[in-house]
Amino acid sequence: MSEGVKRRTKRTSDNQSHEGKEPKDGFNKKDQQRSLVSSLLLGILSLIWFLVKIVLGTILLLYITCVIIMYSSPAARELLIYLHPMRNPFENLSDPSSFGLSDNTVNFYISGAAGKLGAWNVPGQHVAKIQDPKADKHSHLKDGSPIFLYFHGNAYTRGTGHRTGLYKLLSSMGYHVITIDYRGYGDSEGKPSENGLIQDGMSAWRWVRSQSPEAPLYIWGHSLGSGVAGGVAKALCDEGSPPSGIILEAPFNNVWEGAVKHPISVPFRFLPYFNETVLDEVKEVFRTDKRLADVYCPILILHDRDDEIISFELGKKLYESAKISRRPDADPIKFVELNGHHGHKMIYQSEKLPGIVRDFIKAK
Repeated sequence: MSEGVKRRTKRTSDNQSHEGKEPKDGFNKKDQQRSLVSSLLLGILSLIWFLVKIVLGTILLLYITCVIIMYSSPAARELLIYLHPMRNPFENLSDPSSFGLSDNTVNFYISGAAGKLGAWNVPGQHVAKIQDPKADKHSHLKDGSPIFLYFHGNAYTRGTGHRTGLYKLLSSMGYHVITIDYRGYGDSEGKPSENGLIQDGMSAWRWVRSQSPEAPLYIWGHSLGSGVAGGVAKALCDEGSPPSGIILEAPFNNVWEGAVKHPISVPFRFLPYFNETVLDEVKEVFRTDKRLADVYCPILILHDRDDEIISFELGKKLYESAKISRRPDADPIKFVELNGHHGHKMIYQSEKLPGIVRDFIKAK
């Protein structure tokens, strides 16, 4: 065989050899890519599972901690009722206009049994702006317009959004509003307790009456404030000086049943002795159902059916109980069921509310 033929034969053989290797090299690259992707996915899944374990472990630890605290600490159980440390640290309660209220709104302080109580005087919309800084800023309370003394629910302050929304509504209807922060709330001094909150309500009542002895004076209590309203109304009726009427918005019949049905108790209800150890301690706290038996002024109860905080059932139960227990010559009690999807806090947004309130006042 000639030298040229040998070289051509060798090149052909080499080419065939290279062509045979290419698929093998390509296969190795794809296999390496698949292996890299699999390793990456496995790493991501491992990281996710690690984070899930941390989150679940943290939740379990918090749950166990909550159980230990609730079982062992009466102070912690009391804190859950009042939630007074919860507030916006940046709000300035001395400036009501920063909460969207009119420039006529007056920040002032009432002397209470435990110290000063922060308060606002929200005039009716018809009141002209006071120009003289030396003038009596509370003189409009003597103009004969109905006055509402408002008791708010637990947590936060008199400046919380749904509360100021109600003040604005009542003011636009020509009513004056006096609202306070109980002891331990907002800029008020002291530590909250059932008797303490009722004492603060009485202090606010006396202050209003010192400014306006004759004006129609109503009490409006929301949520926990409905318990305060019931306590103040009973004390006033016992004295023979009942309010013109009371409005209870989203009320409970008593704290014990409110706690049993509250969403926060759901994860703990199955625990042994939970009712006996944790809930039974508050069985006699804010017994509005008992107190209304001695309240003979007109009563209006407002509750939205979709309230997820205080069950609609409890407001209805309070009404049914009061109908039976109040004395025969007591003024009427009325229950208004709202179906406007206003929940626990937003009843003030109901288009029906102004008419309901006006009818209640006219009936008096």
